[in-house]
Amino acid sequence: MNGTWPRDPSDEKVLFIDEVHMLDIECFSFLNRALEGELAPLVVMASNRGITRIRGTKYKSPHGIPADLLDRMLIISTKTYEEAETKEIVRIRWVMMAKS
Repeated sequence: MNGTWPRDPSDEKVLFIDEVHMLDIECFSFLNRALEGELAPLVVMASNRGITRIRGTKYKSPHGIPADLLDRMLIISTKTYEEAETKEIVRIRWVMMAKS
């Protein structure tokens, strides 16, 4: 880390957590603390749940994520690609692979 802002992009780390609704309250507590550190990674979380129980508690919340962490998140909804979009993605990938 070079100590300047913005940080050097080569310093950036990404943590991807799939099925985030399976984490328990202790994991979320750890994540909250880790995200406050200077070397905090970009965290991408994925879940296919709506309102569900936060594991290790009796409480329910969107995606099973505690409210204090939800308040710090940017939620991006995804959708299924249309057939034409899928064909365009495959075409672009094919062109890029042919060039390399």
